[in-house]
Amino acid sequence: MLKHLIALLQSEYDDPGISEDGLVLLREGKYANSIVYRFETGGRQLVLKEFYSRSWLIRNTVGRVLTARETRALHSLSQVPGIPGDIRRIGPCALTMEFISGETIKFLCNSDQKLPKSFFIEFENRVKAMHRAGYVHLDLRNMGNIIRAADGTPYLIDFQTGFFVTWLPRGIRQFIEGVDLSGVYKNWIRLCEEELDHERQQFLDNFKGFRKFWIFDGYWPERKWRRLRNRFKNYFGSK
Repeated sequence: MLKHLIALLQSEYDDPGISEDGLVLLREGKYANSIVYRFETGGRQLVLKEFYSRSWLIRNTVGRVLTARETRALHSLSQVPGIPGDIRRIGPCALTMEFISGETIKFLCNSDQKLPKSFFIEFENRVKAMHRAGYVHLDLRNMGNIIRAADGTPYLIDFQTGFFVTWLPRGIRQFIEGVDLSGVYKNWIRLCEEELDHERQQFLDNFKGFRKFWIFDGYWPERKWRRLRNRFKNYFGSK
């Protein structure tokens, strides 16, 4: 299937020089996640997210659904700062986008590095701009989904878990948007050179009381697999 994907990329970018050897693996992911590569064409660095290398079942169910929803989200957020651009869907099970040069804040955290308050203020502003565009990300506590770009600004990646909320009642929408903002503030506490101010800390403390009602915890195929695996462990462990 990878050869088929390479042919699709060559056709989409009119570049017969695109090859498997030119794909640099960035993240392999688990069984139901996309595989992520970096590649170059026309002097540009791009990211490829693909499900073609997964099993037939994953490719034609989860792969198609998540590729479609992320492509739609990124197109809809094209005017929001801090969102990768140059989005193209490559067949039903892959998409490409702009490569953001920089490091994830997970890498910075593991390296014991800190970020200035200005980074998190801009992070908050960009998340609020995304909300005004009607979208919630829902996985911003995951430090692997935030990049400090080469220019020092935050970029958000991986839009497979989020959704559009413009159709929801105002109160429910504000609660769901709070999931994203709590992610901003949790990462602020972990990585900022300055402490979280009182107003934002109070928001975070208040939100913790409501978050126990939040049912969408993590990437859902992985969550389902974890539950099924635990059931098997409990069943056979009792024998």
